[in-house]
Amino acid sequence: MKINLLYRDEKTIGVRLERYGVKEREGIRSIPSRKWVPDEKIWTIPYSISAVESESMLEAYRNCKFECDERLNKELPFIREWLDRRDTQANAVPSSSERGEWNPDQRQDIGGKGLQQQDD
Repeated sequence: MKINLLYRDEKTIGVRLERYGVKEREGIRSIPSRKWVPDEKIWTIPYSISAVESESMLEAYRNCKFECDERLNKELPFIREWLDRRDTQANAVPSSSERGEWNPDQRQDIGGKGLQQQDD
């Protein structure tokens, strides 16, 4: 799902969710001071990085793609940088050792040692 962050005014950021099901609304509802603007079909949150970084919002939208409008990118470049870092970390594939997996050489070493010990 895609989530658009939009500059609204000096106090609020608009959040437009691609879908508005019960599960999709959980993250936005976890943010204090959020408001629904029915005429625009948009949520507003406080104009701050802490509102965007809210743990509940991140957890609920961890697999979503965030996009910022041009004005928000200019006014708060750290939000774009933070989102880029988040996307990079989410897309990083851990190495086999980071996942706790054995590479073929390690398997061979362990297997060979185990066989030798059994033969003795």
